[in-house]
Amino acid sequence: MKKLTVSFLSIFMLFVFSKAQEKYAYVDLIKVMNESKTGQKLKKEIEDKFNFFKSKAQKIEREIKEIQKQLASPLLSDKAKSEKQAKIRQLQRQLQQLTIDAQQKLNQMKQEYEKKLIEKIKLVAKEYTDKEGIDIIFTNGMYGAVLYSDSRIDITDKIISLLDGEKNETK
Repeated sequence: MKKLTVSFLSIFMLFVFSKAQEKYAYVDLIKVMNESKTGQKLKKEIEDKFNFFKSKAQKIEREIKEIQKQLASPLLSDKAKSEKQAKIRQLQRQLQQLTIDAQQKLNQMKQEYEKKLIEKIKLVAKEYTDKEGIDIIFTNGMYGAVLYSDSRIDITDKIISLLDGEKNETK
């Protein structure tokens, strides 16, 4: 029984001391995605696509308003009024379809860009952990969880620098 206790204690102590030597780090993925050059570039591409759809929608809205002004004219025949009303309905359907398409394309684009960026961040983080001998990197947000992180283990700025291709590390 004594040998079993000593063996158990030895294994337990070995486990405790081996765990004490592990190195941990923390990366704020949201910050990396928002502040890195790569993240900002991808964000800009999404904003440009959004502005493209927005300008198309505004053009259709202006066309609808112009036709509505024409409808207010008492000089229009009934046939012309019904044609203009039909044109307004067609433009409204077109605007609705554009809105749906834009939302779908922007969501898909955002998901693809986030996935692409996360993969790049993982590669950079892996290279960094190999170089620095880090065993575990914790993350935040929807890609991981961390309840508390000390600033000593936060390597977010280093990952941003490496992702952006900078040689000098900020921390």
